[in-house]
Amino acid sequence: MAWEPFFGKDGRPPDRQAFVHYFEDRYDYSVEAGTQGCAANYVNESSGVYFSVGWMPDVCQLRLNYVRPEFFGFEAAIELQDFVDTLGLAFAPEDDPDAWRPFDADAFLDEWIRLNDAAIEEIRADHPDALAEMVFLPRADLRSIWLWNYYGPDALATFIDDYANPTVSPVSAYRVNGRPAYLMTLSDRFAIAVPDIATGIALVREGDGKADDDIRLVHRTEFAAATAGLGRRLEEFDATVFDAPSAPDASAALARLFDQAPRLDDFDIERIPFEQILDADPATDS
Repeated sequence: MAWEPFFGKDGRPPDRQAFVHYFEDRYDYSVEAGTQGCAANYVNESSGVYFSVGWMPDVCQLRLNYVRPEFFGFEAAIELQDFVDTLGLAFAPEDDPDAWRPFDADAFLDEWIRLNDAAIEEIRADHPDALAEMVFLPRADLRSIWLWNYYGPDALATFIDDYANPTVSPVSAYRVNGRPAYLMTLSDRFAIAVPDIATGIALVREGDGKADDDIRLVHRTEFAAATAGLGRRLEEFDATVFDAPSAPDASAALARLFDQAPRLDDFDIERIPFEQILDADPATDS
């Protein structure tokens, strides 16, 4: 099940060369070219979002799967806004391919949420067992995780002068001893940024004598107590950033935490793919 609206210019798809040129150098996209058509496949490993835009001589069409968290629509709307602006394209709904209109990201998102929620309810009514493997998490939590995973690198690049391309650890959902938790991975030598939404930190030992399988699990409250006063607040993301002046003290605090924390192997832990996660509560105005 997927949403497949259309993009075009004067009722026709964009020029193939322009389509390929736009996507081939863009981060997180790969272009597959065939003799007749081609496709731009988007995969963001940090956020878990994926979709594709296909091109054929007579049609240019999005494919965005249903039964996904709301943030799949958020990210697609942002990415596609630049696509249509750059190539000067219009938008037409899947059920009325001749009803061309200017692309509007907010309207796109509203329609995606409506159709996605309808698809979920249809499955719930007709095939309830199909949702048995899904994990329902609070919409507000998933939105905070997505904001960090999608915008975090750019936000830190402007927030910290010392790092032109700061490494940002994404937050992912896990089952820890059967219960959902939001975890990120950090080095025991240095943490660059930690959002409040992370309920746990997986600390990895670095340096001489490191053991790849020796990873410790630290709860957010323990991490916050150990690093209190060592970082600056990035309020837009409810995160704490550890920059160059505080790095030695933060690094020492993390090393102490590592030595005191239980091993990750002591827990029953399993990552939950984002395509197995759904919003647990109804959509609200963004």
